[in-house]
Amino acid sequence: MKERRPRSAWRTTLVFAVSSLALAGVVAGIVQEMERRNSVRREIRTIEQEVARLEQQRNRLSDLLEQSAHPEFIEREARLRMGLQRPGETVLIIPDTPNTPASNTASPGVSVPESNVEKWWHHIFR
Repeated sequence: MKERRPRSAWRTTLVFAVSSLALAGVVAGIVQEMERRNSVRREIRTIEQEVARLEQQRNRLSDLLEQSAHPEFIEREARLRMGLQRPGETVLIIPDTPNTPASNTASPGVSVPESNVEKWWHHIFR
């Protein structure tokens, strides 16, 4: 009888090698797909955060738009931004002055900014 064992061992080795390569290809494809899905999920989270931020900004702007329709808002903005005043009013603008050394400074060389009351006091009584 002819001995076929070496030939079948060679075939078995070949089948095993081809199967291993195919399995490695399938595993590599699965890993690649998992990485792509994770990347898409991260991108979706980032976009959802951006959408939430933009919705908050839209809400703030909507509120500001609603406020801007009121005459009180218009008057306040005209006074602040354009320096407008009502007839008979006097506008007093206190210039920024260099800080004078305060007696209650925490450490030498560090100056504490003047409060509004101190600015008025220095403006009126100097």
